[in-house]
Amino acid sequence: MDPRDATANNADLWSEYLTQQWLTFIDPFRLMRTPATEAAVRSLAGATAATVANAVSLAVGVPVTAMYRQNAPAVTRAIEQQAVPDEERIPAEYSVVQAQAPVPEPERYDVVVSYREPALIG
Repeated sequence: MDPRDATANNADLWSEYLTQQWLTFIDPFRLMRTPATEAAVRSLAGATAATVANAVSLAVGVPVTAMYRQNAPAVTRAIEQQAVPDEERIPAEYSVVQAQAPVPEPERYDVVVSYREPALIG
């Protein structure tokens, strides 16, 4: 377990929280929300979130790192005990021989598209 992951996750959480809060403040009824507005808010929220996450890491980084180091062996053992084995038994009906059977051609449909010019009103 890497303590730096907590900082990255913290920045992601702050970014999402600030984005949602600021979008709600700017457009509470979602009447004028555009992709440009969302992109601008997400950029500002991401920058602010990184600053907040770094400030929090500077303030409590040493104790958090010590806690990670202290808990790492127990957490690693717990994860290994709950891990599902990688090898799964594949049923016979999904064998490789059947997977290599030829795939039938899909039906084809001809599509006709027509275009009419608008009449000039003059």
